[in-house]
Amino acid sequence: MEDYLSAELTATCAVLGYYDGANYHLDKYCLDVIKDLIRYLKRDDDTHTIRRFLGRTKLLQTDLVKILVYHVSNIELWDVLLRYDNTEREEENEMTIERILIFIRNVLQVPANDNDKRTNNDATVHDKILFAYHTSGIVDILLFIVSNQKEQQYHMQVLEIVSLMLREQNASQLAVSGLQRSTAEKEEDETRLVTLLQKELQEKMNKMKKYVGSR
Repeated sequence: MEDYLSAELTATCAVLGYYDGANYHLDKYCLDVIKDLIRYLKRDDDTHTIRRFLGRTKLLQTDLVKILVYHVSNIELWDVLLRYDNTEREEENEMTIERILIFIRNVLQVPANDNDKRTNNDATVHDKILFAYHTSGIVDILLFIVSNQKEQQYHMQVLEIVSLMLREQNASQLAVSGLQRSTAEKEEDETRLVTLLQKELQEKMNKMKKYVGSR
């Protein structure tokens, strides 16, 4: 039975695509193959036969990571590769998500130190943390959680995180800050932020390509 399953998995993995040293070329059935692999994993037995087989074949390193790296703009492919429906989560997965949110909250609770007492234009540790959260996509994930009715169990944790994000802000000033800034200033800030995000994304992609290429 295991030999038959190995042969079936080998045939399935073979039609994902191939890497030519410069790019990963997807097979026209790649999306269906990934969905099939997910179905296999859902039916894995107590001895983790399928996971052990995929580990031995290094499918993650040789194919799946390269697909993510070289097809970063393929939203449908990313969704299938990374999606994990909340109804399929086990208690351990739920606890992992909760621990991550607690960690995000705890990092925001790091107190200011003496080095933060600089001029008004200098960024504090708290500012740098907020910028890191924004550029890494954590803020987008938090916004997704609070806007998703299926994730209500995490809404209180996210609310606490948002409160800590704004801890150094004056509520009155925050409410009118958008009205005080001119359109030109907003456009300038947006342009600067987009440039920084694009630069950081390119650096991450270059590092990932070097890492994958060295494997």
